[in-house]
Amino acid sequence: MSVTIPLFEIGVASLGVAALFFVHEIALGLKTLVTNTVTGLCVLGACHLIGLGITLTPLVMFEIAIGGVPAAILVAIIAYLGIAIYPV
Repeated sequence: MSVTIPLFEIGVASLGVAALFFVHEIALGLKTLVTNTVTGLCVLGACHLIGLGITLTPLVMFEIAIGGVPAAILVAIIAYLGIAIYPV
């Protein structure tokens, strides 16, 4: 007696595996974004302790969320030089 598996069930199982992979990749991306944001804000906190008053605008927050520590350092340098982000 041979056992046959319908093509529909194979398709549903394949879609389930693909969906799990997609959700896993999204979760890893969010983890990276949160890590970049937290470390960037820590660098900005250290800059605040040093005495650089950096105005936190939505653009600065977005830049730090995407760029992380290098973006926070860049924002600190720009604020120190008074080019675009003026100290408070």
